[in-house]
Amino acid sequence: MSQVIQHVDIRSVCNTRAYDFGDATQLKSLHMGELYLDQISGNVTVVVKFRPDQYPTWTTWQTVRFCASNIQCTPPTPGEFTCQVWKPRAKSYFAAKVKIPQPPETCNTIGGQLIRMGNEFEFRLEITGSCRVRIFKATCTIMTEPTEGECPEEVECVLFEDCGENYFTYSICDVLPTVEVCNEEQTAACPDESNPVTVPAGTFCTTVIAPTDERIAAAQAEMNAQAVALAQSQVGDCAWLDMVWTVSALNVNAPHTGASTSQSYDGGEFQINAQVPCENPNSGNLGLKLQGDINFTYKNGTVTHHNLSGLIANIQALCGGVASGCFAAQVTLSRGANVGSLIAIYDQVHTAGDPDKGIGSYPIDFAFTDDGVRPRVYRLTVEQTVYCQTNVSYDQTTSGSIVALD
Repeated sequence: MSQVIQHVDIRSVCNTRAYDFGDATQLKSLHMGELYLDQISGNVTVVVKFRPDQYPTWTTWQTVRFCASNIQCTPPTPGEFTCQVWKPRAKSYFAAKVKIPQPPETCNTIGGQLIRMGNEFEFRLEITGSCRVRIFKATCTIMTEPTEGECPEEVECVLFEDCGENYFTYSICDVLPTVEVCNEEQTAACPDESNPVTVPAGTFCTTVIAPTDERIAAAQAEMNAQAVALAQSQVGDCAWLDMVWTVSALNVNAPHTGASTSQSYDGGEFQINAQVPCENPNSGNLGLKLQGDINFTYKNGTVTHHNLSGLIANIQALCGGVASGCFAAQVTLSRGANVGSLIAIYDQVHTAGDPDKGIGSYPIDFAFTDDGVRPRVYRLTVEQTVYCQTNVSYDQTTSGSIVALD
């Protein structure tokens, strides 16, 4: 792809304040001006204008043209641009004192005198091109005025036409195509999938100017990210994720060849296992207790509905002779204002001798509510034990989770 650098002269304007040359009441005649310039680059045109005593229009005093044959930036091929800074050396252009002669004999149609006469003067420099104005100086001559008063004459109003100068002109370019891009539906929840919050599609939108596939995709991703952030901010407390678990052994004695216990827990999820294979000696007691505690400091409008779910599985297998042994599994959920006032609100017990809750798999399903205001202490206790096994193997597992539903 070829690159073309085009030099365009920029027009700049400088207006001075009104100068009274030390006496605002004394009539003066503009005599000459002096202009000091340097750092001239290429073609430069300076138009010097003036106006006396807040006159509505500017009068052109002098147009001065300069030229310096230098190139500031030369683009090599190939390679990066290199710039050469031009320093003027010619006598007429280095801090040159360009003298401007006396203004023309133009009439001031309002004051009835020459336009170059007045009590104070404003000056204007209109510069096209690149240069630096170091000094501009105007010189005037003091004029003698009558020292006696005069009777005022009848004055006829004169219409003075002047549209002024519009510094803020603009043009409207071609209208670029646009497309509106909005977020898709986004959902956030706690890691245990509790407290789900959905932000509908179209909640966040933006307008893409001159759309391309890349710009639309980037805008879509940004809007979706804002929707996800909003959903996450509204999820609130993730309830049972802060549960603190402790593990302890139960009734462990005798060799229990090959026997083992195991446990896992994470937030509101838990699992424990007690296993004794058909090996001798395998008699004795073996068990495990898993206890989880959490303290809810509810805020108005936070989660109030919860659910405890899971499975208790009791598996038994004979391995010759007469089987003797027993097992037990228990899940208890307690609640209170503090640890000392805990009361069980759910308790499920399984033992080997229970015809309804012995060998087999049994679900855990308990829904409960809270007022969502008062601080609460909850304790979830899970126990798994195996006793006195002969000619039988036991594999006992209790697993589940407790979650907030709001």
